[in-house]
Amino acid sequence: MRRLVRNLIILAFAVLLIPYVIAPLYRFVDPVSTPMLWRWVTGKRVVRIVVPLNRIAPALRLSVIIAEIYLNIAEWGPNGEFGAEAGARWAFGKSARDLTPAEAAELAAILPNPVRRSARIPSVLVRRLAALYERRSLEFSGLDACVRG
Repeated sequence: MRRLVRNLIILAFAVLLIPYVIAPLYRFVDPVSTPMLWRWVTGKRVVRIVVPLNRIAPALRLSVIIAEIYLNIAEWGPNGEFGAEAGARWAFGKSARDLTPAEAAELAAILPNPVRRSARIPSVLVRRLAALYERRSLEFSGLDACVRG
């Protein structure tokens, strides 16, 4: 019984250390998410186009901050589209840099489940959330200053 408890404590400690081991790697490689890794491991499609923040519309950066998910890791579409650029291209056929505030809010509204929610064909729920996020982005427009491009 002691061995089991000891092993569980060691396992828990190791799991807690994972972010501290992985984070320094992000200086050299772009971060990945668990869903991305799973898709790669299972041989499914992953479309990800990493872009600097200054190439993503300020309205989308702000909408996502209001909604607390990382722009270049989040899954944005039902077919393995990861990152804001891939999501914007899938949903609206344009770059994340060129999104309108309404489009940015719609993309933010599909998170965290872009398989069930769509910005390309938004449901009533997505439209309601998008309207809320767009209103908040106007209300909290000063937050954009804290996002470095």
